[in-house]
Amino acid sequence: MAREFSITPRGVPLVDTSFRKIATMFPVPESVPILEKLYALEPIAMRGQPHVIWDRAEGLQVYDAWGNQWLDWSSGVLITNAGHGRQEIVDAIIRQASSKLLTNYCFPSEIRMRMVDKLSSILPEPLKKVFLLTTGSETVECAIKLCRTYGAKAGARGKNVIVSFDKAFTVERSVLNRQVEYRALRNGSVTSILALCRCRSRMVSAPKIIHSQASNGLCASNALLRKRSLA
Repeated sequence: MAREFSITPRGVPLVDTSFRKIATMFPVPESVPILEKLYALEPIAMRGQPHVIWDRAEGLQVYDAWGNQWLDWSSGVLITNAGHGRQEIVDAIIRQASSKLLTNYCFPSEIRMRMVDKLSSILPEPLKKVFLLTTGSETVECAIKLCRTYGAKAGARGKNVIVSFDKAFTVERSVLNRQVEYRALRNGSVTSILALCRCRSRMVSAPKIIHSQASNGLCASNALLRKRSLA
């Protein structure tokens, strides 16, 4: 949490434009009981956002229940590429909920077939297999298993290093608590990373994760392009 905002209402400049409207004190006095209840029931880590009580959202705009309207710069997870309130998405959710099949994690279904077929149709070669997962943690664990499987086939026990960015959100949560952790090369040098990987792979046979604070995507691309040198 970067900072904690006060829940005491105060006067702010009024705004009335096509995209923003501020018509009340802030926080809105009527919203204070909601904030107080959240403060009582949630950890302090949840207090780092301005006290906008979201009521509804459409497109790129967020509204509260008291006539205020904001631009949504948060790029909320799951709606970033679609925007808020897309009618076709609402209709699809209603259709699925009305079908009375609300969960089907891994058993065959026609709707899952249509989804993986659509994804496969837009993926380039050789990416034609689709594995649907529910969280980033599961996805990262699956990727590591695939890397280890490929490494075992391509380089036997000598190919046992995984290159990852340092401070990756789901990697640190789901994997590092169970893996041997190697932190190195804070400058993000791909050449040094690969040299260290070769050195470590000769010293220890257990799977390892090498971290780098790369400053841009180029380092990651180079690391992937040169993955064969890890063996």
